[in-house]
Amino acid sequence: MRYRYGQSRGRWSRLLLLSALALVVGVLGACGSSDSGQDVEREAAAGTGECDAPPARGVDWSGCDKQGVDLHPADVDRAILKMLYLSDAELRAADLRGDDQRVADLTAADLRGADLSNTNLSNANLSFTDLRGANLSGANLSGADLLFADLRSADLTDANLTGANLRIVGLNGANLSGANLSGADLSAAICNGNTRWPDRTKGHGSTCPTAPGR
Repeated sequence: MRYRYGQSRGRWSRLLLLSALALVVGVLGACGSSDSGQDVEREAAAGTGECDAPPARGVDWSGCDKQGVDLHPADVDRAILKMLYLSDAELRAADLRGDDQRVADLTAADLRGADLSNTNLSNANLSFTDLRGANLSGANLSGADLLFADLRSADLTDANLTGANLRIVGLNGANLSGANLSGADLSAAICNGNTRWPDRTKGHGSTCPTAPGR
């Protein structure tokens, strides 16, 4: 009986030790996974893209982190760039026509002269972005954040800017012919006599167009 009791006690000790080890591993795992929600979202989304793939037509960079990358000039026409992080990236004269950049982060990116025509930039973060001379004709910028963006001489012909944040943007010489500004916020936006309004007129001096309903 003594032997059996000692054997049973030994088994219980081993079980308790294994349970304690499992608990420690679980706690450490939980601590290691305490990334911010944004980091977790990036990692999850990155699994759907080809983050190490070179710039090319149709590349899938969805969810990838390309902050500060130099893509001047690059042809990523028809690429999938949704949830892409390209803040501070060098994208001068890049060909991004027709790309899917929904909810992309392009904060402070250099997009001077870039071709973004017919690109889906809905809800994208374009604050402080340099878009001078960029082609945004037909682009979907609904709900996009363009706070402090530089859009001087940009082509926004027929662009969808519904609900966009256009506060304090530079629109000198920009072409907004046919653009939809419904619900857009143009507070403190800067225009000049060469800014072409949605009604295709210009010569309004420093007055910027007012979004319908505002």
